[in-house]
Amino acid sequence: MASRPSSKSAGESVSLVEIGCPKCGASYRVGAQLVGRRFQCRKCNHVWRWGLKGSGTLGSGITTPGSDSNVAPFRSADEGLPMAGGTSSTVIDMSWVGKRLGRYELKSVLGRGGMGVVWRAHDPTLNREIAVKILASPQGQATNGSLSRALFLQEARAAAKLNHPGAITVFEIADAGGISFIAMELMHGGMLRDRVDRNGPMDARELFRLLVQPVKALALAHERGIIHRDVKPGNLMFDDHGMLKIGDFGLSDVTGDPASQSLRGRSVGSLGWVAPETARGEATTAQSDIYSMGLVMLYALTGKPWLSSESRSKLLALHQNPPELEVEGIAGLTDDGKALLHRCLARDQTDRFQTAEELATFLEHCANEPDEPLVPQSQAEKGKLKVALISIGACLIAIVLVVLFVLGYLDRVSQWNRKPQLRQRPLPAPVEHTSPVAPKGPAEVVAATPHVEDSPPKPWFGTIDPASLHFVASKVGRVYHLPTCDGGRKIYIYNLVDYTTAAEAEASGKKPCPQCHPERSSASSNPARD
Repeated sequence: MASRPSSKSAGESVSLVEIGCPKCGASYRVGAQLVGRRFQCRKCNHVWRWGLKGSGTLGSGITTPGSDSNVAPFRSADEGLPMAGGTSSTVIDMSWVGKRLGRYELKSVLGRGGMGVVWRAHDPTLNREIAVKILASPQGQATNGSLSRALFLQEARAAAKLNHPGAITVFEIADAGGISFIAMELMHGGMLRDRVDRNGPMDARELFRLLVQPVKALALAHERGIIHRDVKPGNLMFDDHGMLKIGDFGLSDVTGDPASQSLRGRSVGSLGWVAPETARGEATTAQSDIYSMGLVMLYALTGKPWLSSESRSKLLALHQNPPELEVEGIAGLTDDGKALLHRCLARDQTDRFQTAEELATFLEHCANEPDEPLVPQSQAEKGKLKVALISIGACLIAIVLVVLFVLGYLDRVSQWNRKPQLRQRPLPAPVEHTSPVAPKGPAEVVAATPHVEDSPPKPWFGTIDPASLHFVASKVGRVYHLPTCDGGRKIYIYNLVDYTTAAEAEASGKKPCPQCHPERSSASSNPARD
């Protein structure tokens, strides 16, 4: 779009440019010096931010994913400090599209962090898509200013310390042509804020499950002396597997890092997601990160920030002295879930979870929701519960001992009164063959010796002459054998059936033995006799 010069007064001219709302197309003319600022359409109320292409002409409208459109910028009153992540009016230099930075080819803008612009890039060496964050000044040019560069490198070092599945992975920190950049994992799934804005409030169990790993990564950061100080929905992102991770440590407080020393005691963070002590200008602690995570959870469960105002000063006052938390109207939130939010968003830091690891444990509990509640209790209530559990346990042990004693006594009495009984088995019938003609049904085999009660069952072999049999099978078996087959000899005498022919055995549902192949024998011959 071409700029149009216009005279304000004699000897003074102002360059005007024409911009358009990317949502409804409404056009406006604004001063060129305002390029890069946030605009709101009067027609559809859409909020967007315009950037510059390399030559200074206006580019296409870019809504920066890192910005929070409902809050004003929140930064320290000290000069030279970077704006909080997602709140500055940095101009995006679109001339980088298609160029290489180091070995990476820049493709498109993903968003903007606290100290630079994040690009989608291609790594030809490993043939994968990554994200590249370039350190930039508010004028869109690469910068190596002492504080900005120190904080930029601090972000990379802090992220590199967190080798955790709940934190975005940093691949490389490098300089190319005097430009500092960070190569990191590309989060294909977008930000938590985008998902909530697109789909509305989230299910409580799903949210608690997704936040377990990012909170554990936050616990690891705290353990290693890193306070995030900018926990918000825009810094929680999904990978291509749907896992949620935390990133953007550009405003973090790192123990022993010189860049962090310069920010101590200053109000650093994104207004709308800060703890009361941070809003009052006090030191930000691990409990401050936990409070911000509670604000994120409340936002995801309701679809909107807990505290909001049209005025920056009023919003800051709300964060300094927040109202009483009301969570009764949140759908699907259990008593333990309500207790979790109350502890995260307590005004006094001592009433919050004391560690992020403790919060992660409670999140896992709320995601699984066992029958037994895990609501925090006072010391007196814990003591009463302990005494009650001990009493119940002692009673249960006594009942079990009594039951075991009674059962043992009754078993002994039954053994004394029990009389030995002989096992009764049906007597097998003798084998009879009156003619060489095949009988209509299977001929029952009888043991030649009398049956003795309570004696163990015996195979027919050795008791009955094999020459008197043709094809043998078990009453309950599926296979018939030749009398000389080892499988046929193992059949018990009382369970033996003799068939005159193989056809007769197969007609009764029996199959030939795969070892002796009785179907190959002559129907009228007996191998035992032969």
